[in-house]
Amino acid sequence: MSSSSINVDVIERHIFFRNYKKQDDKIIETTYIELYDDSCKNYMNIIELLKRINQHYYLLPEKMEFIEISTHDDYDIHKIIQNNKHVLFIYKKHEAYIPLTTYLLHFNHNPTQFVFHLQYSYSYLLNMFKNLEKNKLCYFGFSSKSILYHINDHVPLLQHFNHIFQTSKRNTPENFIHNIQKLNNFSNQPLEIHMIYFLLKNEGLILSHYHVEEIVDHYMRTMQVFTLFSDSYKEKVRYAGINLLNTYINKPLNDIIEKVISYANTWDNFALSILYLYLVGNTIRFLKLKDIFFNGWAKILTQNLNPDPTQRENIEDTQKKFERLYYDYPNWKFVKSISEEQQKKLIEFLTQ
Repeated sequence: MSSSSINVDVIERHIFFRNYKKQDDKIIETTYIELYDDSCKNYMNIIELLKRINQHYYLLPEKMEFIEISTHDDYDIHKIIQNNKHVLFIYKKHEAYIPLTTYLLHFNHNPTQFVFHLQYSYSYLLNMFKNLEKNKLCYFGFSSKSILYHINDHVPLLQHFNHIFQTSKRNTPENFIHNIQKLNNFSNQPLEIHMIYFLLKNEGLILSHYHVEEIVDHYMRTMQVFTLFSDSYKEKVRYAGINLLNTYINKPLNDIIEKVISYANTWDNFALSILYLYLVGNTIRFLKLKDIFFNGWAKILTQNLNPDPTQRENIEDTQKKFERLYYDYPNWKFVKSISEEQQKKLIEFLTQ
């Protein structure tokens, strides 16, 4: 069952698709510099791997060059250690690439285009992450800022591979700690990652019942997506989260990390589901949608937010369920009933 064929054969019967005016595609060169250490070596190896497996999904550096930085070099960059070897990553980025929030503004007055591109982008990203999963890679750290859209092609590209790691190789607790400490955004991370971060911030702490409730309550407050749910549902999530973290009470940090890493194959799907549940859930809310494709979609996304990683689905199973929705909900006439005013309020909310 192909998602691309379903999109064309079923959706376009009810949705009129038009191309936007083509823009000049100017090239902008940007650079990024990293200290050449074990983390950088791993990053370089993965970049080369991504170039081999399916480059058109990813925005990758065109060149990687070794450079020596001395006290006489004038670089306006961060984290430079003088007199050490560094790597210069050179990107050639098209001017026509724009962030997700800017892309959404294109549909401020066009509900038809918004509905089409929202489901198409999700299908495309599922294939992208399936490609990573197939090659035993975890992107780790996905958020809306990980995506750039090409305004002419209308497809998302994945960028920022600073936290990606190979799930087929043993990741030591030390390497994993280093990766978590580099994260600057935990809003799309599952509960077990919030727990690890809490323990790292409180060095030497042994997890207790008191800490479990503190971590879960903080998690529930900071995850914006939970504003879409009822109080009774949030209480169920809280209860499940406490039950999960209770299994780690009094255990050494390294043992906890070893166990948590075994669930890495669920993290990209979790993060993708967080982003799209926020988009889809608010679409349902603002456009007052009932018993249609979007409601079925929201149920699939919600399943992947389960605090218990053993209850989350992998990318392939999620993709199969998503594709099934096109057969379960073949009627797309509801799109024509969406008013421009409803659409405008939705886009304003999503891009604020």
